[in-house]
Amino acid sequence: MEINLEPPEVEDLNTPYKRRLSLAVVLIALAGGILGYLASDAGAREDRTMRDAQRAAIAAMSEQMTVEAAVSENRANLGTVSTLKRRHDLDAVRAELLLRREESAAAARWDQAYSHVQSVSVLSSGTYANRLDMLYSDRYVGANRATLNQQAAQETASEWGDKNNTYVGGITLLAVALTLLGLSLTVSVSTRRYLVWPAGVLTVACFAASVVAVVTPPDMTPKEVIGAVAEGDRLASLRNFEGAVKAYDRAIAVKDDYATAYEHRSSARVLAASPERFTSSYVFSSAPRSAWVASAADLTRALELGGERYVVLLNLGAVNIHLADHKKSEEYTRRAIALNPGPPLPWLNLLTALTGQGKPADARRLAVDVIKRIKARPDPAERLELYAAGRTALDVVATQRDDVRPLVAELQGELVRAQAEELAPRAQPAPIAAVSRLKVVAQGARVVADYTYRNLPKRAQIGMVAYYRPSSVDEWTQRSDMTQIIPSPLEKSAGQATWVMLDRSCPASGEYRVDLYSGSRRLASATTAMSTVDTERLMPHNDWIGGIMLCRPDSWKFAGDLAGSAELTSPDDRQWLSIRVTTVEPLSDERARTRMAEKVRDGLIRRLPSGTKVLQENAAAWFGGIQGSGWHLTINAHEQGYAWVAIDKGGVLRTLLSRFPAGESGELDTLASYLQFG
Repeated sequence: MEINLEPPEVEDLNTPYKRRLSLAVVLIALAGGILGYLASDAGAREDRTMRDAQRAAIAAMSEQMTVEAAVSENRANLGTVSTLKRRHDLDAVRAELLLRREESAAAARWDQAYSHVQSVSVLSSGTYANRLDMLYSDRYVGANRATLNQQAAQETASEWGDKNNTYVGGITLLAVALTLLGLSLTVSVSTRRYLVWPAGVLTVACFAASVVAVVTPPDMTPKEVIGAVAEGDRLASLRNFEGAVKAYDRAIAVKDDYATAYEHRSSARVLAASPERFTSSYVFSSAPRSAWVASAADLTRALELGGERYVVLLNLGAVNIHLADHKKSEEYTRRAIALNPGPPLPWLNLLTALTGQGKPADARRLAVDVIKRIKARPDPAERLELYAAGRTALDVVATQRDDVRPLVAELQGELVRAQAEELAPRAQPAPIAAVSRLKVVAQGARVVADYTYRNLPKRAQIGMVAYYRPSSVDEWTQRSDMTQIIPSPLEKSAGQATWVMLDRSCPASGEYRVDLYSGSRRLASATTAMSTVDTERLMPHNDWIGGIMLCRPDSWKFAGDLAGSAELTSPDDRQWLSIRVTTVEPLSDERARTRMAEKVRDGLIRRLPSGTKVLQENAAAWFGGIQGSGWHLTINAHEQGYAWVAIDKGGVLRTLLSRFPAGESGELDTLASYLQFG
């Protein structure tokens, strides 16, 4: 029996399609091998760069620990050294004022002892003398540079990782292309194109992406850029914000896509123009509009280059409050909160943004939560600055929209009330207290409020909140050190009162606004312009050991090496002011203090040219919050002087001596008004 079978259909292996397919497979396999090598190389470079980042992180941590240890050691040693120096300074000033030889000899002995041990702390003399901030800033540069190196290495490693992913993705696409080409052999000729064309597209796309990845070098931050940013950070920590901006400018000139430089420059630009440049530690809220515009540009650029970063988003939320774009402020602030909902500052910005949009119900609800968050902060200085920053930001909104002023006043009052619970927890409420005839006068460092009050019993809660602005076109700034909330010390529930507040920021001109509160109620508000000093800038000098706080013109010569000693000389040497503080034996007898004061006065006069005579005595002259005796002096036909001496019952001796052209004491009088004794 014969069975006829049809021969199987066998396709010829040597067809043009199969030859082309074989060549394509070989080329794709070769490309896959190259991509595999590139992926391996990129992965290895990513690993090496990450190890560099880890080493930089370890170096940064080590540097930080070294800095902390060195600074702590020098600070601790300074305590011992300062004791010897203080004894020398006291005896030296006593010898000068009382003309006692034994004091001079004692000062010499203390100086000898001091010279033997001063080297144990660099804070005792030289560049870093009593400049803990400068020592920390200079020593921290290395740690900061290591941190910046770590961040830069991580960014470079991330880009190598992206390249690795691109190559691995390419290999995957080539594998899919090979699969499609293999499948094309199992289908009819008419349907092959549905598999071949997609394989070709995948191969071309893979080739294009791989070429881009190969020719695009990973982003690397040059050392000179990191050095410039580290220098900018150092200068900013020393409050030399103009110098810091220039350093960040240098970094951006070399690498204009370095997000960190833009981020840091944004804050330095604002603080360089802010009246809070010498007083803020955690939060600042006031600057000219031009500074906010420049800061917004830097922050926007930093966001474009660096992606979603908490500090950038937080600051963009704050900046847009001052630019009156409260919807944008809310948007950025909510994005910052999504990244880090813990700190109270973004919530405070959100409260301001909601107020600026005229949403009273939302703002009131949020205010309760914001106050709870502020109270939970462990650092009292931070809490004070947050309260002040909230009042300042809300005040900015009030100048932008008249219709939200009542809401602003209400929320500011709630911040005052919350702060009062901390500063005066035992003060009693005064629900019907009232204040009228509030008058404010500002001269030098003193802001004086005179007012008539009623229904204010003793121990009732009362607060004075002072705002400052450089000129009438600037924003009001409510600084944390210009808020006082106390139980009322007044004996009567009605009458006249005077309240004195000190501004230690050394403004040369400007305006003040004083708001008086009881609880959350604002009882009265008044403004005043301060006396103008004919100088570009006043610099603060705080001798905490000697007890001398003053403001000096930047252009004047200054000498204050001895604790309890300060001298100011005008650039033309025509005006001179000398201040001394020391201790003497306690004198309970007023006559004995008067005799010693006259003796000290005679010693002061000996520092002036011979022939100096006492012209007039002022038996109750006040300087720096201390009452003493003063004497107008005639030096010669062209010069006059003034001597002042105060000795308290505890034996603290304070003196002031000035010299100036006849009839031209005005500027010295103004500078003396900034003087405060500790």
